[in-house]
Amino acid sequence: MYKKTIVLSILLVIIVLSGCNSEDDNRIVRKDSDENITKINKQTHIEQAITNKAKEIIQSKSEVTGVRGVNTNKDLLLAIEVTQIEQFNEQNLEDEVAKSLEKNYPDLTIEVSSDKKIFIELNELELKIQEDKVNKKELEDQFNKIKKLMNEQA
Repeated sequence: MYKKTIVLSILLVIIVLSGCNSEDDNRIVRKDSDENITKINKQTHIEQAITNKAKEIIQSKSEVTGVRGVNTNKDLLLAIEVTQIEQFNEQNLEDEVAKSLEKNYPDLTIEVSSDKKIFIELNELELKIQEDKVNKKELEDQFNKIKKLMNEQA
């Protein structure tokens, strides 16, 4: 009798505690599009107006939750984050984004990636540009390194 009472008490406590568990549910919630799309300040020594404009164009796509990018005189590299559902269509979305940007910037070579590593690398380079911690030569070197990394993973 005593053992039954203890077992039932323990089960009751476990049931109550598991019912009070306040974990977030697994529904996909789209962040406000301004949260994860950065723009580089116009007062830096390295002009990034093309990248900022391209980010505005990409921002209109509901599937994209984040954008990072850097441009040089001839090239534009962009990394996008997509919603969890759209991860199965990343390649199609990359192509769609690239085509829409090529219409606006026919003179530039545009490369778009949805790879998380590229996103992180471009984010770090954006921060360096924003904080004026990189000169044009270093920008070209890091830009080419990221471009090479994008081509290797393709």
